[in-house]
Amino acid sequence: ESISDIKNDKYVIQKYSIPIPTEEGARLELQEKGKKEISSLQFWKKSQLIEEYVQKNLKEYFENKLTEWESEKEIFDREEKEKFLKYQEECEQNFLYQTKILNNDETLVGEVIEQWLNTVEFPFDFAINYGIKGNELLIDLDLPEIEDMPLEYAQKMANGTVKVKPRAKKDIKEDYFKCVLGLAIFFATHLMNCAFGMEQITISAYTQRPDNKGLINDDYIYSVKFERDKLCAINLNDSVSDIFFGFSHPNR
Repeated sequence: ESISDIKNDKYVIQKYSIPIPTEEGARLELQEKGKKEISSLQFWKKSQLIEEYVQKNLKEYFENKLTEWESEKEIFDREEKEKFLKYQEECEQNFLYQTKILNNDETLVGEVIEQWLNTVEFPFDFAINYGIKGNELLIDLDLPEIEDMPLEYAQKMANGTVKVKPRAKKDIKEDYFKCVLGLAIFFATHLMNCAFGMEQITISAYTQRPDNKGLINDDYIYSVKFERDKLCAINLNDSVSDIFFGFSHPNR
């Protein structure tokens, strides 16, 4: 989608559909009221009495009907105008929002990313830093440690009891491998939705490791570039590693 594709709709003001009262209509209503309200033992005089009733009340009744109609129409027209102005304001704000997002406005993109990050919950700590370079989102991802992977599992014994056993190192390493690759895919897919003006996202992931002096440093273990069109075409039935290694891995 481009900025030119954004449709800035306009609210169509509705016209008041109730027709303006007419004197003839008022006359007919008064005749019906007269038939219900006027009683006479001399039935041959009833028509005359009804006509007198109509003539006596027609002017005031019609004026009241007209005043009521004008008042209701004024309220309706005012509410329609308010709806129009409110809708136009919302459309303009939405247009401005989408324009900024498509233009990769750093402040707005940052706000959207932060709002989304506040909703993310994992059973381990993580952190990301991000920056924008043209139509590319650059992510530094602080990965969880392998020690954050489950180190034990519960096994149901033949007698019905449950025993907690340590997991094999091989299984822990395999879980960690899938976790760190899956995190890249997870963040790439969701951040593309946060910043739909971005054409690609490069995620560089690091973990903390001791150097030969025993000092803890950030050690980058992969960098992967996700292009939007390729990301939209991934097969979710593929394995995490197949999806991950289907993207380019630039040298950091």
